[in-house]
Amino acid sequence: MALLIFCQFAFLYNVSFLAAPALSTGRITLLVLLALYHAAWPGAWRRIFGSSQVLIACLVLLTAYALAQYALESRGDATQLSRLINFTIYVVIGTPLFALASGNDLRRFLTSFAAAAGIQALFIAVSFVSPAYRAGLASLLVQGGNIPLTYGLQVPGFSNSAGALLSMTQALGAFAALLAARLSPSQHERRTFILLAVECALSTIVVGRTGLQLSVIIFTAFIVIGGPAVLGRSLAIAGALALLVALSADWLVDQAVAWNPSAAATLEWAFEFFVTGARGTFFRDFAGQGVPPLGIESLVGTGRVVAMDGMSNASGSDSGYIQTYYALGFPAALIFYGAFYAYLLSAFARVRTERAALAVLAVAMIVLEVKEPFIFKYALPFFLLVLLALAGRDAGSNPLTAPGR
Repeated sequence: MALLIFCQFAFLYNVSFLAAPALSTGRITLLVLLALYHAAWPGAWRRIFGSSQVLIACLVLLTAYALAQYALESRGDATQLSRLINFTIYVVIGTPLFALASGNDLRRFLTSFAAAAGIQALFIAVSFVSPAYRAGLASLLVQGGNIPLTYGLQVPGFSNSAGALLSMTQALGAFAALLAARLSPSQHERRTFILLAVECALSTIVVGRTGLQLSVIIFTAFIVIGGPAVLGRSLAIAGALALLVALSADWLVDQAVAWNPSAAATLEWAFEFFVTGARGTFFRDFAGQGVPPLGIESLVGTGRVVAMDGMSNASGSDSGYIQTYYALGFPAALIFYGAFYAYLLSAFARVRTERAALAVLAVAMIVLEVKEPFIFKYALPFFLLVLLALAGRDAGSNPLTAPGR
């Protein structure tokens, strides 16, 4: 299990070092797992993707189209081409590999995923309280995204950047821990996983608001799915915790500021959405994003995600849907998302356990793509596809994943 957790961490956070940027931990992990499971991987791939040749054909055709755009139109922007290639490598190849590495066991995969996110949560805590750690990290790792590794307002843990992707991955760790708790045979294990879920969710506060909001949705969904008894206990615990936090809020903020002078600003920024709602900067920033005008480029695409200056957003929007249609063209974007979502529907048809929880995750992925291209950042589709594969395989044969648990 320790080796599987290590592989999960390396794959999920895909850390790139300044000494060898191309040799990221995700790529190395895939190569190692391919070497270990080269004989079994083709069979696992056929079991998971064999009935959906349309998705694979679409990926091949769209990758070829993006390559042609790169050669003819994009003037050096290979972002969309890279996204399609990485989606194929990390999701289409990685999903069967981690199903095999987990022994085709749903609980084993969930445990390793939750543990990896829990370890990252500890790194996030360290990076929040230690400027020296962040400075050392900046001298060791490649800077990713637009949030400096030394920044104290949003911290990177042990990854190449803080922000939405890291926070969303931590929220997935909370989902994995809560689902593992539902499948655990003992009360002690359930409590351990619930505490791990809380740890992962708390880590999002100092990383990115997207993960914090997703964590709230995930906890709410699991409470509702758990039924009246779970709902009653959760409301009682939430009420007690809310009262405790309200009574000790000033002290808690003072303690946080003592560890990190940016803590007060971080907390105000993180919880702004819950305090101000649509009046806050979250919605204003989102509503202020541009939408490219319809025209001939909407049909054939521009081939660009990054603008000519090499820094700004070519489409004027952070939305994954808009970035994809601006780069590939509306028909090609429709083919990609249509083929992928059609595959998800076919995979759901084979699932006979925990359908409600997995449906919440799938809907969250579809909605989150409105905000950023999370599907092309691979952690979310990878996680969902492995769960769908293992839930379908285990249902009816493993009493711990039987329907109704």
